Amino acid sequence: MASFAQLPDELRRLLETATATFASTATKFLEAIPSPEQHFARACEILITLTATTTSAASTGVSHGSGDWRPMEKGIGFQLNATFMLYWLYREYDIHLNPFRSHFVETCEAERARPTSSEKWSGIDRLRKARCKMLLAILGGEGSKLADLSAKDFYTNFEQLRLGESTDLRTFAEEEEAPIQAWATTATTRADQPQSQSTNGYHGNSGGRHQKSAAAARGTPSPSPGQAKQPVFAQNYPMPVPFLQKDQEANTSAASASSEKTVSRAFVDALSNAHVRHLASSEKNMLLSNITHAARIYPTTADPEPYRRMLDLNFDILQPLTVEILLTTSERNPHRNVLLNAILPKLNLELRSLDLINHIVLRPARDDAPPPTPPPSRTPKSSGSSASSTAASDSKPPLLTAAERTHLLHVFISNCILKLETPYGDLDGIPATARRAKGPDVARKVKLLCMFITNLLTREVVTASELYFELQNIYMGFTAVKEAKELWANATGGRGVGMGFISIAD
Repeated sequence: MASFAQLPDELRRLLETATATFASTATKFLEAIPSPEQHFARACEILITLTATTTSAASTGVSHGSGDWRPMEKGIGFQLNATFMLYWLYREYDIHLNPFRSHFVETCEAERARPTSSEKWSGIDRLRKARCKMLLAILGGEGSKLADLSAKDFYTNFEQLRLGESTDLRTFAEEEEAPIQAWATTATTRADQPQSQSTNGYHGNSGGRHQKSAAAARGTPSPSPGQAKQPVFAQNYPMPVPFLQKDQEANTSAASASSEKTVSRAFVDALSNAHVRHLASSEKNMLLSNITHAARIYPTTADPEPYRRMLDLNFDILQPLTVEILLTTSERNPHRNVLLNAILPKLNLELRSLDLINHIVLRPARDDAPPPTPPPSRTPKSSGSSASSTAASDSKPPLLTAAERTHLLHVFISNCILKLETPYGDLDGIPATARRAKGPDVARKVKLLCMFITNLLTREVVTASELYFELQNIYMGFTAVKEAKELWANATGGRGVGMGFISIAD
């Protein structure tokens, strides 16, 4: 299954070094994935691999009573570098806005709940405690102090480091009742404020972001728990550009002209079978070198199943193909409308689907104003920062308008929620414990969706006001999942930490 994908071997090897500093290892890792659209998917793969390696190490019972780091060098390097990487990708944001904060807290709580033993620590025990110490430092806002340490140094001397000592995990404890109506008052207050021209805060204009519209909730009552499964989002946010018959005729004639170009039978065969079988390297190279023509002749139908299959079989072809289709088509093109309305919103909730959607929406919108050019600086930055990643994303040609981007996220997330509710059947009257037992894979996918949404909000691709109904439905439908409750509380300012998502006017 795609969402169980682990980190590729070449990227995993980068994180296995135990002697380089955490910052230098993180910089090399980011240099290997310079596209910011890949950061979220790679971070999820890091977490999946990290969880798998931790579980396998514990189950095998590997023990080195001396606590010597050398027999476990690669494991120590990966565990600590991977943990630091999950912090480093979002280090410029408050820790409450990190998509992986729940994992940090749960790991520390599990370690503190372990019974203390008078026996000498084994290598696995020491690594587990070292990782807990690192996470406490990150949660306490001291993650930057780890940058100049290496995995070997930290593993060997973490008891002597005065880091994470003041971190109180109760700060991150769950609340008994998240304020389900907390956002309503905020929305009413902010509804009277001047509205920004832009529909999103992608470019980080703080003045415009403080004036984001709450029109999605203004005048609309909050749905009751019994209404949580109603797909109200698609009709509330219709596609802004209607498709006209004359546009279809113009596009049909253009498609006919482009189809006259002579292509080899092997090219057509590779494109038509990309959703049936794994393509050979020569076939992939042929398609990638002619991706523009492949986008013109690719048969886009309203059935999302071929896209789902191609997503698993040939993701490295599907992603550039999707980008090229959106890049070369106008807003009134029928193939574009089918892709945005019938295919992409109906992809399964898997890591590769989230990677594809994230890759598309992270770019600036077509109708966004270009970001101001920063003045030249004579002092180069010492490390690969997120600012350079954002600049790299801004330099790429936009694919969607702001309205198309918001609509795609609304419908995709809404469909994901409905699919997650399917294993439960009727939610009304079913206890939380029974609901959790009826869908063994649901909790994992809810966590994945919550991390995806948190990443969008943190990167200011979309605002919490625009995703209010989706956030509320996730919270009301999956209260038993810790990440769902935290996402709602943070996005609505339930604990006073949601200012990064919903800004309240002074």
